[in-house]
Amino acid sequence: METRFYNLKNLLEIKYGKNQKNIEEPHGKYPILGTGGVIGHTNQFLYDKPSVLIGRKGTIEKIQYIEQPFWTIDTLFYTIINEKLIIPKFLFYSLLMFIFYLIYCILFYFYEIFLIVFLFIVRLLFYFYYCLLLFFIFVLFVCLIKFISYYL
Repeated sequence: METRFYNLKNLLEIKYGKNQKNIEEPHGKYPILGTGGVIGHTNQFLYDKPSVLIGRKGTIEKIQYIEQPFWTIDTLFYTIINEKLIIPKFLFYSLLMFIFYLIYCILFYFYEIFLIVFLFIVRLLFYFYYCLLLFFIFVLFVCLIKFISYYL
């Protein structure tokens, strides 16, 4: 079996969600989805094939997968997947692993920076306390000399 590599733009097309105010029905048969999940129902759908849903604001790591017809609002992107090139659920898990790896790399990078800064601060505090200790020893020494000179 031959392995082929594709750019993401060949595998899917990212689309914007739309405002739900004009189509919302309390007892509709299709879910209206936002970044947090189902926020209502409607009798119309925006897309009716399997799709990977990607949050637009601060929730990119919380992608979702849906196989039923749905409506998404403007804070949630949906994807039109090229099913001739990739299985939709496989694409979902691949994107999930990629996002997990990306977050891991970012956290590891910031962990190293945090560790360097933390050690630098500990070193500064050590020197500060060391200097403070030397200062107190000096003050005690001066007081001791004054005490001795006073009584001698």
